[in-house]
Parts: sequence; C-alpha cells; structure tokens
Amino acid sequence: MRRSIIALVSLISLTACGGGSSGTTSETPSTAVGSSEAPVETTTTLATPTSIVAPYTSEIYSDPTHWTCRPDMTDTCDDDTSVTMINADGTTEVATFTPDPDAPVDCFYAYPTASEDSTMNSDLIAGREKEVVYQQVARLSSVCRMFAPTYRSVTLAGLFNPPAGVDRASAWMIPFEDIKDAWNHYLANDNQGRGVILLGHSQGTGQLIRLLKEVIDPSEAQRSVLISAIMLGGAVAVPEGEDIGVAMQNIPLCRSNEQTGCIITYAS
Repeated sequence: MRRSIIALVSLISLTACGGGSSGTTSETPSTAVGSSEAPVETTTTLATPTSIVAPYTSEIYSDPTHWTCRPDMTDTCDDDTSVTMINADGTTEVATFTPDPDAPVDCFYAYPTASEDSTMNSDLIAGREKEVVYQQVARLSSVCRMFAPTYRSVTLAGLFNPPAGVDRASAWMIPFEDIKDAWNHYLANDNQGRGVILLGHSQGTGQLIRLLKEVIDPSEAQRSVLISAIMLGGAVAVPEGEDIGVAMQNIPLCRSNEQTGCIITYAS
C-alpha cells in the first residue's frame, strides 16, 4: 500500500498541469500554505460503510454512464497509457500501466473546466472532459480504483463569455450539487469502508474544497476514510504559520509523507 500511494502522488504531481484548463476555486485565502510531501500510511483503521453515510441512491449517479471513470466499467481510464521511456544510455523501453480492480485504495476525482458546450453549464455527456481525465488521472487507475463523476461544470463559454441574463450564482451551484450527489452515492454504494484520495484540478478543486469544508470536515466518519485530498490549482486558507483553521476546522494541511487525513494544495 505504501508503494501504491507513493506512486499515485508522484504521478498526480507530474500530470496535474496536463489539462491546461482554467477554472475557479471556492476559496480565496489571504494566506495559504501547501506541502509538497505526500501522505503515506501502511495501515489505516477505517469506518464501516454503514457508519459513514446513511443509505443513499442518486438518481443521476446510480447510472454508470454518468461517470467518466468507474472501476466496474470499461471507459476512459482503461485506454492505453503506455509511454516510451528513454534511458540515460539512449536505450528505450515501453512502460505500461494497467488498471488494478483490486487496488488498495480509491480515488475520487473532479476534473477542471473543460467543456466546450455553448451553454453556461455542461450537460452530463462527457466530451472534451474525457481527454482531460485521460491526461490527468487515467494512469492512476493502476494504483487506485478511479471514480470520476461526469458533472455539470461551468463551461469554457460560461467562464469567459457567459450568456446574457444568466444567473451565475445558480450556475455555480449546479456543479457543486452534482459533485456532492456523486460523493454521497459513492460513499453509500461503492466505498465499503476503503481509504479514499480526493483529487481535483482548478474548477474541480473548487468543488472539492467546498465538499471538504461543508460535508467531510464536519463528519468524523467521513474523515476516517480520507487518506488525503490533493487539491491542485486551488488554495485552502489557514492562519499564518498554522496547518488548520479558517477553511477547515478538523482537516489539516499535510506536513509529512507519513501523515494521512490531510490536504495538499498548490497553484502555479
């Protein structure tokens, strides 16, 4: 498990900027501190499934086609992610990455702004979102079971040229409600008390930071399955010199690679 999580954090660090999409985050801190260290743990005491959330079935996310990636579906995360490695001596070798349905942990991922739909919010049919998911996290399915909900994100058009008369506040509520709905469905039906890593980029990070703040941070049961939250392209506010406070009351920033239940966040 230690090796798997180290590999996961190393890969997400390398691939996180690959999407190249813009978005907004739900936090605008006066002081934000991140850590480049990855949390790792060899043993974890997890809550039982029934103690995490009450029984819950989403009308949207009970349909597997509304997930860009799920471990029980053949999808974007099953596409070939092999790469050719050039060694120091000039020789080459092909490195392959195969999804592991028995990976020791889960990943729950929210992609950045990517939709090219002309509306303020995207629909529930992944288009360019699939490309971004492939670029950023498909390879990580070799070390974690990947859950990536297709959500009604604010589109590129909605971000840079919103339609006249649109209620922007309501439009920004839609992606969060979708992410929360998908998270609750995942916890109630798929998690089974497994450790989970939250992964986000840009707009996806904004939605997940809000999920952490409003849903996960107040819940001891949900915090008990959180291995780490890797929030890229965003920030989590903390008092200067502290690892906790302001945005979160219980979940700290990560400070060592032995630490779990914490947040890694940075933006370029």
